[in-house]
Amino acid sequence: MLIFLAIAAIAVVFNFDNQAMLKPILSATILGFATFLPLVSVAQAAPEYNCNTREVWTPEKRIWCQALEQYRTSNFYQNNPDDTQIRDRFIAGYKSGLHDAVTIGNPTIAQPPTGASEADLAYSDGYLAGFQAHASDRANPRAIEGSCRQVNTDNDPLNLRKRPTTDSEIIGTLPRDAVVYILDPPDNNWVPISTTGVELDGYVYAPYLRYCDSEAGGEQPVLSDRVYGECGDRSCEELLSELKQIWPEQTRQYLEECPSDRAFSLQVFQNTNESRKVLWSCWEKDLEENGDRYGEPLGLLPFPGEEREFLAAWPEVEPYSQVWQEREPEEVATIRFKCATEGGSLNLLVTEAGDRVKAECYFQAGVILVDANQDFVSDGELNRGASVGPVLGTFELD
Repeated sequence: MLIFLAIAAIAVVFNFDNQAMLKPILSATILGFATFLPLVSVAQAAPEYNCNTREVWTPEKRIWCQALEQYRTSNFYQNNPDDTQIRDRFIAGYKSGLHDAVTIGNPTIAQPPTGASEADLAYSDGYLAGFQAHASDRANPRAIEGSCRQVNTDNDPLNLRKRPTTDSEIIGTLPRDAVVYILDPPDNNWVPISTTGVELDGYVYAPYLRYCDSEAGGEQPVLSDRVYGECGDRSCEELLSELKQIWPEQTRQYLEECPSDRAFSLQVFQNTNESRKVLWSCWEKDLEENGDRYGEPLGLLPFPGEEREFLAAWPEVEPYSQVWQEREPEEVATIRFKCATEGGSLNLLVTEAGDRVKAECYFQAGVILVDANQDFVSDGELNRGASVGPVLGTFELD
């Protein structure tokens, strides 16, 4: 920089009266100064990031690390591997082109930067969503071990294989929107994945995982971070929010009964001539050898707006049924609701003396559900459990 200033001073002293000669000298001086200044600025202020950590990547860090990866495959690095100034210049230039290429809020690329083999793919949250190749609509996952959550956005389920080859046994599938964690970086386009971030579930062909949510990293990610299931014409997150407002105590109980290392799901169903109901289930994190996942039903709740049809039928045992219902309508409604949450049926038992009646709710306890395709929706039952009949209320006649 001092050289450029000296040239400018000499030019002013010796050529002040010669405007024609002065102009090109000053122009060259200013150009040299402008060229040199960014290098000084970059060399002094360029941040450095550790791209091998599991911490959440900020937008600045993710772009810096992507640029660094590109730099290490360039001739600049091959010729001068220890020159940090050249590295910082390369990264600064790459970042400038990359910012112009990203369309935030739309999962498409407007125009990849010239000379870049890949462009950043961002979604509405502005965080890293993956790496999108120029000539393909498939993402190429480049996860740091344990830090990246991948989501299948394909319409078709993805095969989950026992080993990282196309000839390996298919042990399950990943439905659309299934969330998995990458346990290791891709090896020959195959990645070991886990639904919990801890234990291996199988292998998936990497290019079929569409994007990466880098905010999902963590030491112990859990299944219950997300609402799974099949909820009809609305998302399960929306349905859960509604049920929490209508039945706060019951939803709190169901959520507490499902540990944080397991997944709970909602399933809307409707039997013949009945109203819609919502089945709450809790699922194991580990798959069985055959690819099935086991779970247990937590209970039922009415679909919003169909509460009146949800209650268990009140048995007709006269005069006891009518008298009890007339004298204690709120208690009867509570008994009918509790039994309905168990999917049970009510029975009234009258004592031999005829002065007391008990309301028993018969239902199946200890049922084991089976999810055969990893969508956290019951495909059947492994075990029907046992029939039980707890007493939910007692009424004494005068």
